[in-house]
Amino acid sequence: MTTPFFSIVTPVYKSEDFLEASTRSILSQTFSDFEFILVDDCSPDACGAMCDELASGDFRVRVIHSSRNEGAASARNKGMDAARGTYLLFLDADDTLDADFLGTLFRRIEGTHPQIVVWGAVEDYFDELGKPTYSRVVSLPSRSLTTAEEVRGSLIELEVSTLFGYPWNKAYDLAYLRGTKARFGEETILEDYFFNLRVIHSCSTMLIIEETPYHYAWRESGGSLTKQFLPDYFELHKLRVQSMLDLHEEWGIATSKVKEALGSIYLRYCLSALQRTYDKRMGMSYQMRKAWLEDLFKDTLYVELVPFANASGVIARTFEWGFKGRYSTVLLMGAWAVDLIKTRLPILFTRAKKSR
Repeated sequence: MTTPFFSIVTPVYKSEDFLEASTRSILSQTFSDFEFILVDDCSPDACGAMCDELASGDFRVRVIHSSRNEGAASARNKGMDAARGTYLLFLDADDTLDADFLGTLFRRIEGTHPQIVVWGAVEDYFDELGKPTYSRVVSLPSRSLTTAEEVRGSLIELEVSTLFGYPWNKAYDLAYLRGTKARFGEETILEDYFFNLRVIHSCSTMLIIEETPYHYAWRESGGSLTKQFLPDYFELHKLRVQSMLDLHEEWGIATSKVKEALGSIYLRYCLSALQRTYDKRMGMSYQMRKAWLEDLFKDTLYVELVPFANASGVIARTFEWGFKGRYSTVLLMGAWAVDLIKTRLPILFTRAKKSR
C-alpha cells in the first residue's frame, strides 16, 4: 500500500447541513495524493450514512465510526492514530479549504520538509439564521524558520495573531508528531491549544505561509463549547497564559515584549470573565462581583503581567486603565455595558471583540 503525502482528519458530529460542502472542498482538490479520514463521533443525524456514502464512491476516503460520542478531541486522536500520510492536517466538518491549496502546500514544503507548517485563515461569520455577516482575514508574512531558536522566537507572534492555538491551520510532519507523543486532551475547552503547545516544545523547523486557504465558519447558532456557559472559563484561560509564560521562561526568552503581549491577552480574559459574572447562571450579586475583582487583583499572574500590558484601541485602553488602577466600580460598570451589548447585539459584539 502506497503512503499518501497528506492525511486529512475530520471529526464529524451534528454537521449534516455543512458536511457535503466541507468534504467536497477536499475531494475536489487539484492535488490528489491524500487520504481523507472521517471520524463519525456517533453523530445522531445523517452524518454517519453520508460518510459511508462518500467512502463507497472514493477510495481515498476512510471512515471510523465511534460507538459513543466522545468529543472532537477523541475523534482527532483516533484519526491521528489511523493516519498513514507524510503530513497530517485537520479540517472541521463545517469548514472548507480552497481547492488548489494542497498542491500549493506540497510545492511549498517539497524538499524542505518542515516539522510544522502554519497558514492563515478567513473567518466567516454567520448570524443565528445562517446569513453571512462579515469576514475577517488572519495571516502572517511567509518565512522559513530553520532553527529551534527561530521557532521559539516566533511563538508569541503566532499567539497574538490567534494562529497558534488552532489545529486546522497547520500541517504536521506525522513522524515528528508521533515522536512528541502529543495528544488532544480532555480539557473542557482549549484542548487544541494545549496540543499545539506540546507539539511545538521540541520543534526546530517551521514554515509560515501567508496564504489564507482555510475558511473557518463562526456561527451564532452553533453549539460550540466556546459559546456555552462554562464555570471554569477563566481558570482554563489563566492556565493558557501561564503555560505560554512558563514555556518562554523555560526557554529563557520571557522578555518584556513577551510579557507585554501576554499581559494584554490576559487582561482580555479578565474582562471577558468579569463580563460573564453578569450571566444569571453565575448567581452573583454586585458585592460578589466586587469581591471577585478584589481577589483577581491579588492573583500572582495578574501582578506579574498586568503592568506590562499595552492595549490598542480606545475601549481596550480604557479597561486597561481600570485594571491597572484597580478601579472596581469603573470596571464593573464597563463589564455590565459589555454584557448588555453582547446580549442584544451579538454580531456587533463579536466583530468588536475580533478586531481588538
